[in-house]
Amino acid sequence: TRSGKSTFALSGVKEGRAVHYHELDTGSYRRANIGLGDLEKNVSLYKYSTPSDALTGEGKLVVTGRGNPMPQLLYDLEGWIGVWDQFRKNYVAGFKSDGYSVLDTESMLWLIVRNAVTELMQTVTDKDVLGRLKFSEPNNRMTSVVRYAKDKDVDLVMTAHEKEQWVGNEPTGLLIPDGWSHMSDEADIVLNFKVENKKPVATVSKSAAAGLEVVGMKIIEPTMQIMSEFIVAARGLK
Repeated sequence: TRSGKSTFALSGVKEGRAVHYHELDTGSYRRANIGLGDLEKNVSLYKYSTPSDALTGEGKLVVTGRGNPMPQLLYDLEGWIGVWDQFRKNYVAGFKSDGYSVLDTESMLWLIVRNAVTELMQTVTDKDVLGRLKFSEPNNRMTSVVRYAKDKDVDLVMTAHEKEQWVGNEPTGLLIPDGWSHMSDEADIVLNFKVENKKPVATVSKSAAAGLEVVGMKIIEPTMQIMSEFIVAARGLK
């Protein structure tokens, strides 16, 4: 459903900024670029096509040691390494010119990272190497994406799908980003979007940059400039 998060990610264009927009979810840019008009020339658009494993392979049924079938079929992955290579080259190149970067969505980037590492693991037989790849490499890649922008002191906007938070076996009723579990810790500020009275409203759910005092605050029709000023003002109150 439309909540305004992708439109927010492009709001810097209307404020005179250049944007490197990575369309990781097919169609996300088309939904976000409403009203840009001639300003669309300031957007560098990068599109990515991900493999359709369920369509191109039969899949294998995996049974656990207790004899229980896994809920999903296991597919031989192919093409994910290429998508990751395409993304990382475009991403790094974008920082050589003006503008901030948008990843829409981080949820899909996390899938690309995990599947690219899994595809790589298909060619490895050393168990020690497999263990390091499985648990360390996906986190290393996502950390590198975020910290590269921080090192360059350039804004990075990541949108994400949402999922319900569970504690143990119980749902909490709270919505959290559906992606890399450490992303909220790496981000300067996390916003939850929804539409109220036909206007996008962002609620601060976490803020390393502005402090705990702003958590829960709502910003009506937020833009990149408004949020930048919001963070600066919040820091001044600390």
